[in-house]
Amino acid sequence: MGKVVALMDDLFFQMKLAETAKLLGVELKVATSGDALMDLMESNPKLVVVDLNARSHPIETIEKLRLVRTDVHVVGFLSHVQVDLKAQAQKTCIQPACYDEFFLSSASLPSQWAPVFPRSPVPNRAHRQ
Repeated sequence: MGKVVALMDDLFFQMKLAETAKLLGVELKVATSGDALMDLMESNPKLVVVDLNARSHPIETIEKLRLVRTDVHVVGFLSHVQVDLKAQAQKTCIQPACYDEFFLSSASLPSQWAPVFPRSPVPNRAHRQ
């Protein structure tokens, strides 16, 4: 099972991320502060998801994370109109993604989950019991 940790304080996005992780069979842990995220990094996640609009200074947190972990894939989500924030994220080695592109909304696997699931199919919701 892949491990994903997230930094986000928005409950709506926490629930959307949890739904996607559950559907894909991924272990997910969510932090609401930079210090809590750094503690979760001990679980050796394959993917870090960051809400770039979180109140907990996500860019600074990832800069701190990069000092100790350069091997982990980091995806940050934001609005498509936040061009300056996107540029900041890219300078910090964060792969930016728009909100609507990040969360699982169709039968296709979002490309941002690929480091955790290089070949995993998405279960068909229609055949659930």
